[in-house]
Amino acid sequence: MKKNDLEMYKDFIDGIVNISQRNYQKAIKNKKASFFDKLTPEELDDFFELLNEQRIGGIHDLLVYLSDMQNLEELVFIKNEIEIPKEPFGTELHYDYVSRLNGDSWPDALSR
Repeated sequence: MKKNDLEMYKDFIDGIVNISQRNYQKAIKNKKASFFDKLTPEELDDFFELLNEQRIGGIHDLLVYLSDMQNLEELVFIKNEIEIPKEPFGTELHYDYVSRLNGDSWPDALSR
């Protein structure tokens, strides 16, 4: 069964949310063990919290840029020859990303 364009939009945002929620502490700790051995457990938690905030901020900034390109430069996303809708819920990519990252459900789509 082929997905419709709205489902493809949701998959796009949810895929980015999934990347944001990955726990990469173990991989980083294994590569830089000598650095992390010097930190207390609290310092380590603070470090990874800060790192995760920066990662999410970077993804957010990229989505702001892509939204601007959609609105100002007519950027379109096409997957499997289907154009993914622009702002199907009346909100920008970065807003939908943050909402889903915070656990919000998808709203009803605006009539197009």
